[in-house]
Amino acid sequence: MTENLSKKERGFVVIVLALGTLVMLFALAGLAIDVSRAYVVKGELQKAADAAALAGAGNLYMSNPSSPATPILSWANAESSATNFIGKNTANGRALTDGLVEAGYWKIASPTSNTLNPKGTVPGSCSSTGSSCTNNSDCSASEVCIQDYAPAVKVTIRKSPGNNGGALTTFFARVVGWEEFQVAAGAIAVSGFVGSVPPGLAFPFAVTACVVNDYFSQVPLPDPPTEVTDVSIYHLKNGTDVSPGQWTNLLQGRDPSAETVKAYIENLNDPKDGTPSPATNAGDPVYLDPGTKAAVYRETQQLIDSGRGLVYLPVVDCTIVPNTTMQIRGYVAFQLTSTTNSSMTGHLVSMYMIPPGTGPGGGIGNTVSAPKLVK
Repeated sequence: MTENLSKKERGFVVIVLALGTLVMLFALAGLAIDVSRAYVVKGELQKAADAAALAGAGNLYMSNPSSPATPILSWANAESSATNFIGKNTANGRALTDGLVEAGYWKIASPTSNTLNPKGTVPGSCSSTGSSCTNNSDCSASEVCIQDYAPAVKVTIRKSPGNNGGALTTFFARVVGWEEFQVAAGAIAVSGFVGSVPPGLAFPFAVTACVVNDYFSQVPLPDPPTEVTDVSIYHLKNGTDVSPGQWTNLLQGRDPSAETVKAYIENLNDPKDGTPSPATNAGDPVYLDPGTKAAVYRETQQLIDSGRGLVYLPVVDCTIVPNTTMQIRGYVAFQLTSTTNSSMTGHLVSMYMIPPGTGPGGGIGNTVSAPKLVK
């Protein structure tokens, strides 16, 4: 068609096309700027949602006046903490003013779930029968209540009409009809009675559920706390004696060497030495290995002497079966106080403590897991 145009007309067409192309390029560049800004704001909202959810989950449990060793769940405290924390964050240069905070139970076996179950959800099942339970007293003496659901806090923050100053207005994208962007972010954080521990945290001695249940059922708790002395099955004198626990290599399969257990404790005393105890979870099988293990008791005394006698013990069923594997049912905090060459003494502690790196899912005890983002 341009063949029929004069040279002047052809030049005009070229200029028009160039200007049109330039306008389009500017529009695309402007759109990219607006979209990039929207992603930056979304990132700010995500950081705020993550922080608020963690703050809420970190306040799910409170000290229990009637039983100081066992923390109690407080949904209101968690929701209030999350809500307050939203206002400590900013997005697009302005303080955030609102967000949706929800609390409920998150199913541990559904790591991709973005929904919470109602607060009335029965959180656990008895370790042997599978019966529904909310605490150890709902199960028989030989069982513990394993948490199938973890208490959780979900936070959703939006920058949209009516939320946090309205939607994100655009500068350049309005050329193509986009006058605003609605941006949102969400997070879920959980906490619960400890069901998993990272490497180097678990002490290699399994305590029975009966010891844990009997201690926590006392209201008020004894002051001073009841001391527990382990008696290895190796040394039992008659069939009526009961061992409150047993040494374990925290692994499936027999390891007769006391050196492995000793190395775990050495690492607890000084993380630069020894071998870290393996990461373990509720439900994992661990081998129970009876014996004197004098070297292990001496290493334990060194741990106590160094001021690191507060340890985390895996919990197994009430009846210890030596030279076999038993399943971990949860974890409890235990204060070691003294040892001999064939025994050690200590007590369950009246405290609420959050060990770093832990996860929820264990039977009710005296410690809950650190708040952890799951979505």
